[in-house]
Amino acid sequence: METRLKDYDILKYSALILGSDVLNHFHPSEKIHRSQDKEFFSKFTNLIVLEREGALIKEGVRDYVSQRWTMKIYPPKTPIAASVIRQNYREGKEVSHMMPCYVWDLIKPHANLFHTTFH
Repeated sequence: METRLKDYDILKYSALILGSDVLNHFHPSEKIHRSQDKEFFSKFTNLIVLEREGALIKEGVRDYVSQRWTMKIYPPKTPIAASVIRQNYREGKEVSHMMPCYVWDLIKPHANLFHTTFH
């Protein structure tokens, strides 16, 4: 079953953690003029982006997003996809070793977001 954006409890968090794959939907060529998605993202004041090797943020996306949100981007440190990390977390597996410790320290308080994020 696919989890939709609306399933987040947006009132509990000021930051949204996402991978560069999701962020790239904001590229003009992706036609993310889907109002539901833009409206959802606009509820958050901060975006925490886990950028990884092989899934870098597209040119133009960084500027577009940084004009609208405070965005922290963590550059490629691991080849592990955000979807793999999320799936492991949902399965109760240890995920802290899948990313740099400073990134995990930032994400840990919000880790339950992994239960309701994109598959």
